[in-house]
Amino acid sequence: MKGYHPFSGKKAPCGYAYQGFINEVDIGIDGEPDILLDIRPIIDLFFSYYPGPFPELEQWMNAWRHHIGPPHLYFLPKSASAVMEGFRCDFHAFYNPPSLAHHDLNIGISEETLLWNALRAFLAHFKSEKPMTTALFFETWHNFLTVKAVIYKASAECADYAPHELPSYQEVYWSCIEEDHRIEDFQKRLNIFAEHCISEYGYFLPSHHYDEWLELMEHICGTPL
Repeated sequence: MKGYHPFSGKKAPCGYAYQGFINEVDIGIDGEPDILLDIRPIIDLFFSYYPGPFPELEQWMNAWRHHIGPPHLYFLPKSASAVMEGFRCDFHAFYNPPSLAHHDLNIGISEETLLWNALRAFLAHFKSEKPMTTALFFETWHNFLTVKAVIYKASAECADYAPHELPSYQEVYWSCIEEDHRIEDFQKRLNIFAEHCISEYGYFLPSHHYDEWLELMEHICGTPL
């Protein structure tokens, strides 16, 4: 798939969220790791039982906790879950690669909000024509996160993103707006646009809404970009 994908070339299932599933199963029975426990079938069975979609993140999390049956996990907030921490780390792997010297998602909305909104949207619309498997779930999740556009021109030039020749929201805006105040104005308009996407679609990720940003700029400029 075109775009930046830090797990590209690795056999699915992989990633930090998958490791979170393993960790929770490992301690799920009695709170202690069990080196003899065959973990993969337990996770596979969950995805075959619960193929989605899940309109509520909490509904999905409760289904998982019920499946592995660890009473000590029931009362923990989702943010304390190894699975949810894994999803957070997956998100960071795509949007905060090591070579990125600044915060590309600096749009006036916290990264935590962007993460949880994206995960909620993913689970709410998640479905597959194929029989659900663990590998298919994580492959679809990582494809959902694949970076195909970034916010800032400097981000597109970082070592991890540069080989993929990613477009940036900033370059589109600068090609349309005169130089005076365009940095300040870009931030304001970007924030409004991101809030619109969250209101309209439930989440905002630069890669998913780049075409709509392009259409907006073309409308403002009155000319194709």
